[in-house]
Amino acid sequence: MLLQSPRKRLSRGKPEMPTTAGIAYVVAMTLLFALWIYGAVSLYFDVRYRFLPKLLSWLRERRSERRQLA
Repeated sequence: MLLQSPRKRLSRGKPEMPTTAGIAYVVAMTLLFALWIYGAVSLYFDVRYRFLPKLLSWLRERRSERRQLA
């Protein structure tokens, strides 16, 4: 004999319709995830094409200045 859970079993008839709050939650989480991904990709491109070249040129200048002083 199978044991039944104490929770009420879902009806096997018509599927239940999602609530407005549930749909709004899924839409909001999808929007927040998309904005989070956009921010991460923007940060990557900023670091790669803006900050990293400036850092490398600064290091090159610093090395050349050290060589001239020595």
